[in-house]
Amino acid sequence: MKTALLLLATAAFAQRVPVEPPLRPLQLVEGYLLFDVVFHEQVNKQRRALMFFLDLALKLKRTLVLPRARVLRRTNLRGGFDPKAEFVRMGELLNLSALRQLHPVMELEDYLAEHAEFDQHTSMGHGGCVSNDAPSTVEFSGLQVRAVKSTCEPMLPHQLPAMIKLHHVKSIAFSQSVNQMHPAQAIQLRPWVRFEQGVYDAAAAFVAKTFGTEPFVAIHWRRTDFLTARQTQPGVLQSPAELMRHARALMKQHGVTRVYLATDNTDGGEMARVNAGLQPTRLEPPAEAAESLRARAVHANVEIAICAMADYFLGTQTSSFSLAITEERQAVFGHAAATGAEMGLLPSPNQPPSPPSPPSPPSPRLPASPPQTQATAVSPMARIAEGGRFLLFD
Repeated sequence: MKTALLLLATAAFAQRVPVEPPLRPLQLVEGYLLFDVVFHEQVNKQRRALMFFLDLALKLKRTLVLPRARVLRRTNLRGGFDPKAEFVRMGELLNLSALRQLHPVMELEDYLAEHAEFDQHTSMGHGGCVSNDAPSTVEFSGLQVRAVKSTCEPMLPHQLPAMIKLHHVKSIAFSQSVNQMHPAQAIQLRPWVRFEQGVYDAAAAFVAKTFGTEPFVAIHWRRTDFLTARQTQPGVLQSPAELMRHARALMKQHGVTRVYLATDNTDGGEMARVNAGLQPTRLEPPAEAAESLRARAVHANVEIAICAMADYFLGTQTSSFSLAITEERQAVFGHAAATGAEMGLLPSPNQPPSPPSPPSPPSPRLPASPPQTQATAVSPMARIAEGGRFLLFD
């Protein structure tokens, strides 16, 4: 009996340690590929843009130059941001040693110290762009950089043959990007795109102190700006009562009694109801997060890692934070896709919610589609997401 319990505890602990990224031979590279995103993209989406350009750099055999991470302060619940951003070296947030096991990368500051300019700057924005064959100074990742040539080609990164023809251009820098990689492709790169080690150390220390070897459910409950932005999308917003119904059904299904809650909810009344009903554990942000946007970003990454360590996970539909957790669970911690799901529509209150349906067996390192709690008519938004094709405009 003691041996069996020890084996179970050891197995649970193994799921709380990042799996080493696979080893693969590095290819020879020539030239540089740089990118920067539009101002309003938050850190999780900046990481998704990184994966888009990482994939392109692999195909072009160019060194990928990482921009500075732009950390923003939200000014209202409708998604507004303070125009004054805080810039952080990407290596302070991500483990570049792991990334370099896949492909050569360097940080923007190091590139500029060696080269000082771009051979070609290409804006992916649709407004206010001016092509210029003469050298000019352009804004890039919060810095002023000299570009030998500037072009306006929003679709160029999607045109691989055209990019290959630019092999003679030593450095190509894209700005104003809104590119996001589809989850089915991104998860294949995620084993190498992971947080710096301090994030995992902090998450492991919290989990060990709080839960020991006990199994726990982690929940990401998105509120604030989603109350406006997602109010017409069925199944995205979950009330405190709905959140607790989802959690209790999953806990009962797996015999789990402990809960970790990651949320941006600032409504004291809603939080009081959830705290009374589930008694969840939370990681309080450090004092410096009140002033330091970098500290706030690191705290968010630690929460992602904690949720990735959990035995089971419930996320919020359409949230990039929940998506980051799902990818982290599968690609970095080796959890099965079936251990995570997104909260959706519930049956009538006098019926308990059905447990999430097990997904179809995925291809290696491909995420399954999120299980549906209740069959509903397929909306246009769902059809678009299912097709994996997106049209964006500003």
